[in-house]
Amino acid sequence: MGDYIPARKYLAGYENAPIGLVITQQQRAGNDLLRKLGAADYAERRDSGTPEATQSALSALEAHISSHGDGFLRA
Repeated sequence: MGDYIPARKYLAGYENAPIGLVITQQQRAGNDLLRKLGAADYAERRDSGTPEATQSALSALEAHISSHGDGFLRA
C-alpha cells in the first residue's frame, strides 16, 4: 500500500488551475484511496494481507475525507 499524499502536495502546481480540475484531482485521489482500502480488505480476507495494512488504508481514506469531504463517493 502506498502512503497517503496530502492534497496540497498531490496538487502542487495546480494553484492557478480551474476549480473543476482541482476537484477532479481530489476525486481521483479519493477514488484511489478507496480502491486501496478495498484491495487491502480483500487481501486480509484472503489471508494474504494484514489488519495493519487495512487500517492504514482506512486511516488514509478518512484523512482524505476529513480534508476534502466525501463527495467523491457519490461522483
